[in-house]
Amino acid sequence: MEATVSFEFDTAEHLKVGDSELTEILREVYVDGGFTDSELAEEIFKANAVRDRGAIFCVRNRESSELAGIVILVAPSSKASRLAKDGEVEMQLLGVRPKFRGQGLGKLLVAQAIAKARADCCSKMVLWTQRSMVAAHHLYESNGFLQVGSFENNGREFLVYSINL
Repeated sequence: MEATVSFEFDTAEHLKVGDSELTEILREVYVDGGFTDSELAEEIFKANAVRDRGAIFCVRNRESSELAGIVILVAPSSKASRLAKDGEVEMQLLGVRPKFRGQGLGKLLVAQAIAKARADCCSKMVLWTQRSMVAAHHLYESNGFLQVGSFENNGREFLVYSINL
C-alpha cells in the first residue's frame, strides 16, 4: 500500500516560511522551469520583494516540512499590482515544486486564493501568465477564469485572465 502524503495550507507567516524557502521555490518553479531569466530573478525573487507584494499563501508537506507550493494575493494598492483595480485582487507567482505536481496542489492554491478574495469581498480576481505556461492556463480555465487580454513585457507575451467573484 502506498503511503498518503499530507499537506498543510496556510499563510506563509503561520507556516513560518523562511526567506530562503521563498527564494528557492520561486527559482525552482520559474527559473529552472525556463520562465524567468536568472538575472531578473535575483531582483524580483528577493524575499523582501516577494513579501512586499501581498498576502502569501503556501502549502507545506507535513512529513518533510518542505515548502511545496505558493501563491500571492496582491491588493491594487500594492506597488506589485499591475492589473487589479479598486475592489479587485491580483493573483501572482502561483507555483508548485515539480516533485509535488499532479497531487492537486495548484488547484488547492487557486481555490484557496479565490475563497480568501471572496471572504475579503473582492469583486474580481485578475492574473497574468506567460503564453508558454500552458498547464497554468488549463488550471485557471478549469477554475472558471476567462482569458480577457494580453500584453508584452521584456520580450515575453503575457495572457490576462480574470474571474468575477
